[in-house]
Amino acid sequence: MNKTALFALALFTAAATALYSDCKALPIYDVAGDFSTNSNPNGVWSYGYSATLGGSMTLHQETGVETGVLEFRRTDLYGGAPGVYKNVSGSTLVNQGVYVAPGQLFFHPGIGPTGEFDIIRFTSPEDDLYDVAGVFTGLDSMYGTSTYVHIQKNGSSIWNGDVEGFGATQSFNTTVQLNAGDRLDFVVGLGQRQSPLGDSTGVDATISVVPEPSALGLLLLTLPFSGRFSRRPKAS
Repeated sequence: MNKTALFALALFTAAATALYSDCKALPIYDVAGDFSTNSNPNGVWSYGYSATLGGSMTLHQETGVETGVLEFRRTDLYGGAPGVYKNVSGSTLVNQGVYVAPGQLFFHPGIGPTGEFDIIRFTSPEDDLYDVAGVFTGLDSMYGTSTYVHIQKNGSSIWNGDVEGFGATQSFNTTVQLNAGDRLDFVVGLGQRQSPLGDSTGVDATISVVPEPSALGLLLLTLPFSGRFSRRPKAS
């Protein structure tokens, strides 16, 4: 192996190591894994509701624990909805036809006269490009979940779907640029049935920073071109 090949191999190894280190250091936010009822807001996360889609969010003030489920909710009236809930029991829970897997986070629109939108909000800690991926799932087998689901940036929808039926899913995978303080909301509201009953909707989502190419990585990309253009033609 000649010196040029050895140099290229060493540079490739250094660049790959740098890129791997950069990726390891990047945060990954998990809507279910990060959930806590200790405070609201909770770091980058906050939980609340709004009377209109994209309207001002009111934070949930009441917490509770019922049969292995942690809750952040508006009130204990109307069945504790709107609210956000997580199964922390370690086993699948079934309550009035709602099946909730261990560790599952789910939310429910309001079931009072106004049918509020429930919101799980991520607030960006800095300027970054994010990958947002996950799935909404219908959890109610008794009535059959019927909800509209949305992902909104600063109150404007960037993704919309509907969850109609027990076990129905709506997957999402999108990239969004957020500046520090920008809001990314996961929102659930009444669906096609427009019934306030049986609308428990699971949400699994991760928000991960898209890594920027390192300086060594960029240098590695330019190496073949720099070698090509700097090579002198052989004398005839």
